[in-house]
Amino acid sequence: MHINRFRKRVVGLMINALKKKIKEGQCYQRSGYYHVLAPFPTEKDDPKEALRVTLILPSIYSEHLTGGPATLLNYILAVKKEYPQAVIRLIPVMVSFLGEVEKLPSTIKKFLICDNPEKQQWEDCILSYAASKALPVPVGKRDVFIASMWPTFFLAKALKDKQQSYFGASYPVQYLIQDYESAALYPWSSFFLMAEQTYTYPQDTIAIVGTKSLADYLEEQGHSFLEKYVFDPIANAVIAELPEENSKEELFVVYGRPDTPRNCFDLIYEALLILTAHHPSVAERVTFVSVGEKHADLPLNHGAVLQSRGFLPKDKYKQLMQKASLACFFVISPHTGYVGLEFAYSGAITISNSFRTKDISKFHPNIRCPKAMTPADLAQAFVDVLHRPSDA
Repeated sequence: MHINRFRKRVVGLMINALKKKIKEGQCYQRSGYYHVLAPFPTEKDDPKEALRVTLILPSIYSEHLTGGPATLLNYILAVKKEYPQAVIRLIPVMVSFLGEVEKLPSTIKKFLICDNPEKQQWEDCILSYAASKALPVPVGKRDVFIASMWPTFFLAKALKDKQQSYFGASYPVQYLIQDYESAALYPWSSFFLMAEQTYTYPQDTIAIVGTKSLADYLEEQGHSFLEKYVFDPIANAVIAELPEENSKEELFVVYGRPDTPRNCFDLIYEALLILTAHHPSVAERVTFVSVGEKHADLPLNHGAVLQSRGFLPKDKYKQLMQKASLACFFVISPHTGYVGLEFAYSGAITISNSFRTKDISKFHPNIRCPKAMTPADLAQAFVDVLHRPSDA
């Protein structure tokens, strides 16, 4: 039998066997998102006049609260400042909180930790038990529910619907939208459909949107809400101050996430190969560093290496960016992305991309856009920043 025909036959048998196992309920790994999406069990709480605001968010561990996640906590703390008599409840649903107070940000370390409904009182608290979906979440007459990323919207809406059934009235869900998540995170998939669905309840939703460009994109896609508010995301960036003078080095930092297509790592790497091939002196004098996701150190040309640092703690990240003179951040999304803003505000000339309603160059004078999104055009954008007469 010809070797290619033999291979096709073996592959065909393997596929048929896998289909059989899936049909019989074997080998199919159910996504953990479906547990997150399952509604909380609830119980009717005693009617009270006090306002209680519940934020459902992925995690409350300090190490996870950078960029977008930090926005969620900052928002609820701003609500508390505006309405000091309000009671705040936090429900982490993706990374279960195990009660380690020392791992919380200082702003919420004094919150009461409730590991069962009986412990809950009318004071600021963390419902550490709720993520298991084993015990009920009390729903009161004056509860306001805030959703963060898309799975939490369904949880918030289910709580709102319970409030309606218990008391004959309910508050709209507040939805903090920081990306067009259906397309940015889950293109052409089951999760795309479900994330898209969260934008289709105009009478039930008050949208709180990060950047005007994202708000415009939502409108362009035909999504409307009961009310819509826009905020500037830079206040929640890790780095929002300029470095000291003369602290910059010939350090080039890229946001490297090979497993996240929307961040265009392959395009960045190809452009770095062109840059270091055509400009040996740049390859010799510049240090190239990748942050975001840990991957192998990757060879460039003329002895240069793209060093992977992965996800850095806040202090080490700040130290690195204080030294960086050039940076590159791409995200295929109408949202700006916190990382690109952090790069620019740290004083690095930042190569980034526009998208539909987003003109990234308007967000900071340190941001530049390549003429086109190709390896050659991106490499040229790097050259325009790095070029010295001796590089020719």
